[in-house]
Amino acid sequence: MQMFENILGWSYGVVALAIGLATAFLLKELLPIKSSIGRNTAIDGLRGYLSFGVFMHHSVIWYFYIQTNQWEVPPTSVYTNLGAICVSLFFMITGYLFFGKILCARERPIDWIYLYTSRIFRLTPLYLFVIIALSLLVGMLSGWTLHQPIMLFAKGIANWIAFSIIRAPDLNGISRTSLMTAGVTWTLAYEWLFYLSLPALALLLRSKVSVLLAISCSSLIVFFVIYRVDPVFFPTSFIKGGIAAYIVRLPKVVFFLRKPACSLVTIFICLGSIGGLFSSTAASMFLAIAFFIIASGNTLFGILSNRAAIYLGDVSYGIYLIHGLLLFITFVFVIGAPTAKLFSPMLYWFTIYGAAIVLVVISALTYRFIEAPAMTHVWRTANIVRLLL
Repeated sequence: MQMFENILGWSYGVVALAIGLATAFLLKELLPIKSSIGRNTAIDGLRGYLSFGVFMHHSVIWYFYIQTNQWEVPPTSVYTNLGAICVSLFFMITGYLFFGKILCARERPIDWIYLYTSRIFRLTPLYLFVIIALSLLVGMLSGWTLHQPIMLFAKGIANWIAFSIIRAPDLNGISRTSLMTAGVTWTLAYEWLFYLSLPALALLLRSKVSVLLAISCSSLIVFFVIYRVDPVFFPTSFIKGGIAAYIVRLPKVVFFLRKPACSLVTIFICLGSIGGLFSSTAASMFLAIAFFIIASGNTLFGILSNRAAIYLGDVSYGIYLIHGLLLFITFVFVIGAPTAKLFSPMLYWFTIYGAAIVLVVISALTYRFIEAPAMTHVWRTANIVRLLL
């Protein structure tokens, strides 16, 4: 197990990332997709690295879970830090993009119907695909027999479909159902709560918004706060992303942040934070600075803007949602936990290399045939909703 902690162990993770990028580079030619992002090249590329980082984080968790049957952060600080940093930066991206919309609303009002329709069509289709896959796995593990009252099972499915904003319960008596998705849905719950907070934030920032809409969305947040099992909180990373939205509107600051010296600073901050060079408080502050630099359009010498990174960014939602299912299927159904438990760290990493290739391919396919087609219906659906209202 010590191989996961030393420099050799870290290098295996770097090789996995290289394999993921190489797969994305090849797929860009074999399975081209029309990018739906295109707002900020550096941010687009960052998404790809972050989603793959979460995959690496959970891959290491799975190694120790197979050995100990305990699902917890790995004893290797590098991969523990990697998971926390990736999620934090994901929240910063969300804060940056949507605070930016609110700031623009001071001059041109936000089309709230379109905004929420686009969020539904962007996040829901692939998520429902994952829930269907999750339900099939539960059915297989339970022998296609109902082991709990039908209404309790239906309530559990409803909770999952609702992005587990209230809870992510075990289904049909299958313990640790959330392990099948590596527990990633909790972040989507906070994303949706943040989206609901946008009208109220717009009011606070004196942007144009309906007071009724702000009150309605805030009431929904209160409802989820009351009925959620765990306390609901808004990660401060959203606020840091909002600060970045202000910073990128300062031309002189942006010009400075795009300098090569700032690229070096950002790389040092990211590697130092992952490696545990800083305290948690210092790392949080430094990562915000690194994000400000990236949000300004600094591509870190092209690390964030190369074609493979952009491709990974395009399919990052699939990588994020599907990797848990892939790891579960690999180590429970394909290899089997008893066999995987005997793997040496090197053999385990080679398994992850294969999984990385499969993950990027599946994510590209789901983007091409599920995510992208769904987004073509946003305007039409938003107009229908507008007519009905």
